[in-house]
Amino acid sequence: MISSKCIFSEFPLEWTDKLPFCSWNTLGIIAILVFGLGNFISALFILHSKRISKQGNRKITLQQCNAEIKRK
Repeated sequence: MISSKCIFSEFPLEWTDKLPFCSWNTLGIIAILVFGLGNFISALFILHSKRISKQGNRKITLQQCNAEIKRK
């Protein structure tokens, strides 16, 4: 909340009495994990796509792809 003096003011205590938790620490850790996990997964996708693009822009047929997978 912003007061009339353009500085942040505190929430009224009546609002915090209705919350189902006592501390913001657990919620903060959960939020960090959720957003961090999303960022980590998106980074993996980006790095994986860059690794594929470095292999070149050669066109490969489905049969060639299946044969290459079977060799590995």
